[in-house]
Amino acid sequence: MRPNTRTPARAARHAIPAWMRRRWRTMRASAILILTAALILAAVSMMQALNAVRMEREAAAAALLPTQGQRETLEKAREYNERLSRDGQTMLGEVYDAFGSTRTASEKDRDYQSALDVDGSGLMGSVSIPKIGIRLPVYHGTAEKTLLKGAGHMYGTSLPVGGKGTHAVVSAHNGLPDALMFTHLDELEKGDVFRVTMARRTLAYRATDIRIVLPTQWQSLKIQPGRDLVTLMTCTPYGVNTHRLLVTGERIPDDEAPADPGVDYWGVFRSDPLAQAAAAATLTALAWTARTGRVIRSERRIALGAPNARDRRRMARDAARRERRAAKAARRRSGTHGDG
Repeated sequence: MRPNTRTPARAARHAIPAWMRRRWRTMRASAILILTAALILAAVSMMQALNAVRMEREAAAAALLPTQGQRETLEKAREYNERLSRDGQTMLGEVYDAFGSTRTASEKDRDYQSALDVDGSGLMGSVSIPKIGIRLPVYHGTAEKTLLKGAGHMYGTSLPVGGKGTHAVVSAHNGLPDALMFTHLDELEKGDVFRVTMARRTLAYRATDIRIVLPTQWQSLKIQPGRDLVTLMTCTPYGVNTHRLLVTGERIPDDEAPADPGVDYWGVFRSDPLAQAAAAATLTALAWTARTGRVIRSERRIALGAPNARDRRRMARDAARRERRAAKAARRRSGTHGDG
């Protein structure tokens, strides 16, 4: 007779039916898959939140231009706008050299690049939209590498320093997996206020016109004599991007503008279905994983003949449930026989 070399733990495991061990493995795998999916969804939402904080800090840094440079910076920007208005807007947006240069027209324009350059990196200022809870840094140009960092100023439009006969255009992506940016721009309505901050000077604009145009329809972005305008632009529809959403605001006096509440991150969470879904999925997955662990441990103790008080209560509930099902089945059978 072969000696029993099994340890007590292995012997106990083999005392548990194979079907029960398979069931536990399936439950564990399901819990791990659900938790992994929830964490992936939560990671996307977390990345958006972290990028929102980063952009908020960069936008705040744009307001730290030394006071002694403020007047000179604004004067240079106003001179640029006067030349643009006088000479005409010959091009709007990024234009590449057809003969092979990888640099855009805005990148080759030294006067443009040096205007409102806060820190030498192309950082121009910031745009704040209280209704949708965002504040983004604004950079020179709208090249793809620029729009991955924040909002971009459209080359060929006025610099956003205000003044009659100016029309600045600020563009940003929407629907990025790691950043919200202008994702909720379509929630703005006429009368909503947004702000641009350049060289420590904040200007308020009230939305007066909202329209959707084709990418080739730029006429509404041109300078309008006597008006002080800023247009916020992003692609639309979401995920298709065949058109452009334009939200144009006209300058209002500072005393007419409501106080800037700053970025309301809780408000952003309340208005972001993805963040809400991520939070709900993560909490549900954690609860399901914890419950799965409790069920497996309880069934193991019962199978090994060592239930605790909670297990015994569970066994009593299960027995009562089986009795009710048996009684219900018996009533159905007796009813069937009676009808016959």
